[in-house]
Amino acid sequence: MKYIVLIMLLCNIIQAKINIYTTIEPIKVMIEMITGNLADVNTLVNGNSDPHTFTPKPRQMFDISKSDVYFSTGFKEVEDVWLSKIKKQNVNFNVIDITKNINYINSVCGHGHIHNKDPHIWTSLNESKTLLFNIYEELVKLDTPNRIIYKQNLTKALDYINTLDIQIKQNLKNKRYMSYHPSFSYFNRDYNLSEIVIEKDAKEPKPKEIIELIKQAQKDTNNIQVIIVNKNYIPKSVKLISNKLNAKVVNISSLINWPNNLLKLSLVVGEN
Repeated sequence: MKYIVLIMLLCNIIQAKINIYTTIEPIKVMIEMITGNLADVNTLVNGNSDPHTFTPKPRQMFDISKSDVYFSTGFKEVEDVWLSKIKKQNVNFNVIDITKNINYINSVCGHGHIHNKDPHIWTSLNESKTLLFNIYEELVKLDTPNRIIYKQNLTKALDYINTLDIQIKQNLKNKRYMSYHPSFSYFNRDYNLSEIVIEKDAKEPKPKEIIELIKQAQKDTNNIQVIIVNKNYIPKSVKLISNKLNAKVVNISSLINWPNNLLKLSLVVGEN
């Protein structure tokens, strides 16, 4: 009987999954690409929430504090506030930065001033490959016995990203588009895209600014035909500009359905 109990305990230990948290859904998808079924992965911010204004519930804070590891992505507006508070609940809270070797873009406000690093690094497939490798390295340290599985999964993930990259390149070539919020700067850099951003310092543009945006969009002989939004509603400024340009408005979020929404963006921009 003792041997049976011992075997059952050993089985439970072997089958125990790593409990991982991260900030947003795209990074969760990347982690799951590497872990497969060897980990339970959850996010601080769900896909339907705005990370810039997000407030977690007390129960969620407690659950995160008990996780095995938190993979940090440098999303300062979220992590600087909430991870420090979670650390107070559990001094052994294990936070690992997975942004090593990321080639950041600096955020620029409407007045031309450089602020923090642009946090939307997952919108670049090149930077995503760096993230995947960093995740792999950290998982091998945390769970060395499964390093071969993690290596195999990394290879599959990188192959998939490279294939997707080829598809996107076929859709895009020196294209221009408008967006309400600057979520895709890294994507633009990867594929040499020109983006006109509508919001000014995270606010609706003023009437004079809307006129300037329309003039800017009309400068090229190939007028901008699409405006990207990432909200459940269409802001007033977008309605005004789209009507003037006769441009269609498409809702594509950078926070959900990664990396398929990057392919969707390439298809929408590429057909115009």
